[in-house]
Amino acid sequence: MPRGPARGRREPRKNPLQQAREYLQSLMDRVTISTIHSAKGLDYACVFLVGLDELEPDGWSERQVRSLVYGGITRARHRLLVPYVTETEIISELRRCL
Repeated sequence: MPRGPARGRREPRKNPLQQAREYLQSLMDRVTISTIHSAKGLDYACVFLVGLDELEPDGWSERQVRSLVYGGITRARHRLLVPYVTETEIISELRRCL
């Protein structure tokens, strides 16, 4: 007979390293699709900046466009990919810088 009050079995506690590995694995198994505006303050291992060649600066100042592009570029920790069809001025400038 067991001593003391009967209690349900608890799962063994995972060590912090194992918890960190599981957390990182859960992050690597997903894709996040967002706007540059909603990604402010966040960073990702790999970032695709899609549609920069379609960006029409109508109603936007050059400073605003540059700020937006800079915000997108700086979200990438390890890899930045900028696919394009037409090489626009902003794409040309990015190619010279990166």
